[in-house]
Amino acid sequence: MKKCLLAGLGVVLWVTGSLAQPEILEKPLVTDVTPRSFSVVWISSEPADPSLKVFDPNGQDITEAVKLTPFPAMHPNETLTAYAKNAGMLKVQVDGLMPDTAYAFQTVTAFESETILFPDADPIGVQTEKSSEVVA
Repeated sequence: MKKCLLAGLGVVLWVTGSLAQPEILEKPLVTDVTPRSFSVVWISSEPADPSLKVFDPNGQDITEAVKLTPFPAMHPNETLTAYAKNAGMLKVQVDGLMPDTAYAFQTVTAFESETILFPDADPIGVQTEKSSEVVA
């Protein structure tokens, strides 16, 4: 009888766990801002493929015009890559931007079962640094 109850409880826990919706656990954090790039890191509840939608100062989607490099795919250490992905640790680097310019972004978290845009409205703003290039 105890084995049947334990087995039944195991099935209930397995089904309940498998029905949990994927979610964003930590809101995006902007890092590594330079005159021509920035990175965004965030954490999800399960493994996912990260990306971003990037917008120019006028709110136009410029995602196709910039270079996006997702982590963990950008890291050469396969063990670290697998660990980070399984832990839901996500990062995307954006390159090809203009100095001293306001941009905005939404994270795109592609889970096996669904894709979540965050935030769903009013993208997050970021300002690239001023160029330190000396013009002669």
